[in-house]
Amino acid sequence: MWEGCRRQDLVRFGKWNSAWQFHPADPDFRKLFPIPQAQLDANPNLEQNPGYK
Repeated sequence: MWEGCRRQDLVRFGKWNSAWQFHPADPDFRKLFPIPQAQLDANPNLEQNPGYK
């Protein structure tokens, strides 16, 4: 039931991008998700997160 909170817990404790058993460490740009294009088009003050184009 609480599996949906695991990502937030890992991010909170700095473990989200760590390597684990069969998974190598993720690159830093994966810490942030891309902003949807519709939101970027609607608000000219927004800039895409680094690593996504």
